[in-house]
Amino acid sequence: MKQAKGLICVVLVLLFVQFIREETVLAEDFPTRHVTVLCGFSPGGSTDIQIRGIIPYVQKYLDKGMLVENRTGANGIIAYNEVFNAKPDGHSLLVTSIPAITIAEKYFPETAKFEVKKYTHIYGFAREELVLVTNPEMYKSFQEFIKAGGEKKLKVGTSGKGQPTHLGAVLLEIVAKIKTNIIPYQGGSESMASLAGKHIDGVITISSAAVNMVKSGVVKPLLILGDSRHPGFPGVPSAKELGYDISMLVPYLTGVVGPPNMPAERVKILENAFAHAVKTPEYVKWAKNLNVDIVPLPSAAFLKETLRGYPAVASYLEVLKK
Repeated sequence: MKQAKGLICVVLVLLFVQFIREETVLAEDFPTRHVTVLCGFSPGGSTDIQIRGIIPYVQKYLDKGMLVENRTGANGIIAYNEVFNAKPDGHSLLVTSIPAITIAEKYFPETAKFEVKKYTHIYGFAREELVLVTNPEMYKSFQEFIKAGGEKKLKVGTSGKGQPTHLGAVLLEIVAKIKTNIIPYQGGSESMASLAGKHIDGVITISSAAVNMVKSGVVKPLLILGDSRHPGFPGVPSAKELGYDISMLVPYLTGVVGPPNMPAERVKILENAFAHAVKTPEYVKWAKNLNVDIVPLPSAAFLKETLRGYPAVASYLEVLKK
C-alpha cells in the first residue's frame, strides 16, 4: 500500500513538472507566428496612422512580425466584433481609441456584439485632440466659418456616425449656433479627400490625421475643439478661449486591446514590447513630427482610463442621436 501511494505521488509530481514545463514553453514560444492588428478604419486615418507608426518599433521586441489589416465597415464595428470573438492567444489584436469604441458599443447596440470593458487591454500609447479644418480657398478664419453657418447649412464631414468626430460636429453646431449638415464618411481619410476637392465646407478630424495636409497647405485648421491650443497648431484658437464649451470630457486615447481572457503571460510580453517601443528615439521623433502626445498606459492603467470614460459617453448619447 505504501509503495502504491509512493508511486502515485511520484506520478503526480512528474505530471506537475510537465505542466510547469509546458506553461513555460508556452510563454517562451509566444508569438509563434506574426501578430495581426486589425484596424476598423481606412488607411490614412488617425487610428491607422498611429498603429503603423509604432509597429516597426514594437515588433523589434517580439520574436515574430506584426502587421496591420484594415477591416473597414460599420463604423469600425466589423473589426471590433471580430477581435472580441477571436481566439484569445494573443495573435489577433485590435487598435482602437477611447472614447470611440465606447461610443460604438452604446450607440449601435444592435450590431455591437462586444463589451469594451471585457477586452484584454494591452497598452495605450497616444493622446490627441479634435480639430476643425477647412479648405484654405473657402474660409480664412473660424469667424468666417461661423458667419457662413448663420446664413446657410455648412457641410461638415466626420470619420463616421457615432464617432468622436461626429460628437464634435454636433457639439460645435449646438454651442456655436450654426446650421450644419453632418456627413459621416467611412474614415477620416475619405472626409479629408472630399474637403480637398471642395465638396464640403469643413471636417472634424483628429490632429495627427491633419498635420501633413496642413503642412502641405491642402487644408487649414480653424479651431481646436478643446480647452487649450494644440502645440502643432500654435496659431489656431481653442474653443474655450473663444467662449465655446466643447469639452469631450475624456481624452482621445489610442491603444491596443485583445480578445477577452488572454493569458496573463502573453499580455505581459505584448505590454513590455509596447513599453519599450514608446521609448525608442526614432518613435519619439516620429510622434513629435505629428504632434502626438505619447501617453504610456500599461494594461491596468489603460483599462482604468477606459472605465473612467463610460459616464462621459453615457451623458453624450442623447446629443448624438439628435
